[in-house]
Amino acid sequence: MGWWEEVRCDERIELLIQTLEELKELSNDGIPIVVEGIRDVRTLRALGIEGQIIHLGHGSVINFAEELGRRYSEIIILTDWDKRGDELSQRIAKSFRALGGKPNTRIRGRFKKLAMRDTKDVEGLYGLFLKISH
Repeated sequence: MGWWEEVRCDERIELLIQTLEELKELSNDGIPIVVEGIRDVRTLRALGIEGQIIHLGHGSVINFAEELGRRYSEIIILTDWDKRGDELSQRIAKSFRALGGKPNTRIRGRFKKLAMRDTKDVEGLYGLFLKISH
């Protein structure tokens, strides 16, 4: 059993809020957030993320990571926490790291562990935060 399975509901809510606040801070510090699609961008905007959010689009993941590597030294990878999202996260991180960049997958890992009971994707975070705020 992982630590997230032992966390009480109110602690889990607090950890979700802290994770969102950390994401906002990193974004405000100029670290771009990489997501899968435009709806993920809209979700993060609705949650108060004001910094740069970049969505994958339909091109090659390697070309995408190379472009990121030319423009940034650090990124936050926030793909969905389903199988496809796991694979995308790993591929982007590996390619970005190979170019000397620092990919942050820690935030994604925390959201995955804390929110996986309620949602499997970034898009579902908005509904989850609405639910826990009431």
